[in-house]
Amino acid sequence: MNLSFDRSEARAALSQADITMAFVALAQLTGDRDLLERGRRHVRPVREFANEFPAELKDEIIERLGRMLEDGSAFEAPIPEDDFLRDLMNACAGQVIPDNYFPMLMEILGFRDRRKGFQAGLPIASAKRQKGFHVVIVGAGLSGICAAIYLQRAGISYQLIDKNAGVGGTWFENHYPGCGVDTANHWYAYSFEPNPDWSRYFARRSEVFAYLNHCVDKYGVRENTLLSTTVEALVYDDERKLWSVSMRGADGTLAMIEANAVVTALGQLNLPKIPNLKGADTFSGPSFHTARWDHDHDYRGKRVAIVGTGSSGMQVGPTIAPYVKHLTIFQRSPHWITIRNNYHSSVSDGMKWALRHVPSYMEWYRFFLTWAYCDALYPALIKDPEWNFPLSISPLNETIRNDWTAYIERRLGDRQDLLPKVLPDYPPFGKRPVMDNHWFEMLRRDNVSLVTSGIDRVEPDGIIADDGTFHAADMLVYATGFKTTEILSNIHIQGRGGIDLRSVWGADDARAYFGITMPQFPNFFMMYGPNTNYGHGGSISFNAERQSLYILSCLNHLAENDYAALECRSSVFEAFNARLDEQMTRMVWVQGDMTNWYKNKAGRVTVNYPWTLRDYWDCTQAINPDDYIFSRVNRLRTGVVDREFSAT
Repeated sequence: MNLSFDRSEARAALSQADITMAFVALAQLTGDRDLLERGRRHVRPVREFANEFPAELKDEIIERLGRMLEDGSAFEAPIPEDDFLRDLMNACAGQVIPDNYFPMLMEILGFRDRRKGFQAGLPIASAKRQKGFHVVIVGAGLSGICAAIYLQRAGISYQLIDKNAGVGGTWFENHYPGCGVDTANHWYAYSFEPNPDWSRYFARRSEVFAYLNHCVDKYGVRENTLLSTTVEALVYDDERKLWSVSMRGADGTLAMIEANAVVTALGQLNLPKIPNLKGADTFSGPSFHTARWDHDHDYRGKRVAIVGTGSSGMQVGPTIAPYVKHLTIFQRSPHWITIRNNYHSSVSDGMKWALRHVPSYMEWYRFFLTWAYCDALYPALIKDPEWNFPLSISPLNETIRNDWTAYIERRLGDRQDLLPKVLPDYPPFGKRPVMDNHWFEMLRRDNVSLVTSGIDRVEPDGIIADDGTFHAADMLVYATGFKTTEILSNIHIQGRGGIDLRSVWGADDARAYFGITMPQFPNFFMMYGPNTNYGHGGSISFNAERQSLYILSCLNHLAENDYAALECRSSVFEAFNARLDEQMTRMVWVQGDMTNWYKNKAGRVTVNYPWTLRDYWDCTQAINPDDYIFSRVNRLRTGVVDREFSAT
């Protein structure tokens, strides 16, 4: 195998790549502390391709790294000792990283696993397996696919079921114009399947969809996947310790299978929310939600009305504005814009080359993205009790407000008259910030109108606003988000003793332990469950891997101890949720009369996690047996419960 590269090829590629990652990778390869000290002074905290190294130092980094790649000495970077590794992390981040983040970031880099002698990413399969143990995963989106890959790796029998005709979940269902990620996709990708070939730093839907299908095929998940099948009910049999899974095929046929454990991976963004507008059923043109985009109806040359200005509206509007006759946007409230310098940028060929060929370059880039999208902004979510300004909650939150306000003012250019309409009157992070998809440039177009007075009613040929103005429309698009607090509401779920999940949660008050398990629902696991969304950063793939690891830890514990089922203790569940609700009182999402899609009708936040990513990483390391009650089945009398007992 050829492990060397032509130096001129390497130099040409590295000159296009991120010099900071090249610098840190070279320092790791060589152990050169002098280089580390000379380079780190040019790295600024949490930046995106904004570091500028002196030309002489940049040339030295590229020349030395190119020479090592040419002679083959840069095959695999050694894992540094902890002190040097900490220095490398601090240099890459441009700031001193707290010690309590070190274990998590070592795992992100893959170094913790390599020290243990196995490949980073997927866990080692446990040697012991319960014969015939079978898991059903409901939902073949990013989380469900991740769980399937983990179970496949561990040798646990499973079936992945999805109502759609293809895998991908939200990336199968959402294909509206401009659809794409709002998390940097080099971190959005699974840690065990990094992709050096993304065309953009924030990929469009087609690439993410293709990536997930690639993972399904590469890891052998597709042969265990049942598509076009809707799971209607999950019912637990107390005596047999089994779940009955009732499902309906595309032809209407009802079938039932059994499983020892169930994983629901339906997430929180899968039930479209359409407002109940007076007269909506009288509209004569096509009308649909962004998650159900109808491509049979062309928007070109039409008068289009968009209701909603969240993430999907922010992506659709600027994408179609140049091609429609007129675009009318109905805005309930403006959103803060998160500034990402490379949101619209393509990944250079040199960057792709470096990500693929330079040892540890990909790892360091993912490390940087993790830190940049991790907990640096978390303090901005906490209310300072001494802070009394009405539009921010702390000095840091005020600083961010000023920065984001200045950004909006710059983007409006000569249309500062729009500022009262687009400047939020609530603290940053009170609602989910969105990415700027050239939104403000779009608002400056002659064929775009922004309406903020609300909707009175829909008529066959348009919409009448609350102020009485009529806005003609040939097409109506609902960019109104999802029923985020109605988790699992489309499946009948019955736990131990016949208890119905909806009787526990009500219509919209979902609660769980770490967002994963619940009392009275044995061997029932949720992914992207209650209170697992981050309000300041994060990546759904990070959570998917943490939750998959935790679920696998639970299943391993069952196998290793010959248990049939586990169930979260009520006292543990109640204590966790009491602590969560108490912490929530300090968060920006509940301050004043803040409205957002994180809250249920009673005002309780059921969506967001009120602590840091590092906290969640720590919680989901492995099962704590003391948190659970375990049960066995008497093997001599199959199907009869022997006894239930605690881990102690």
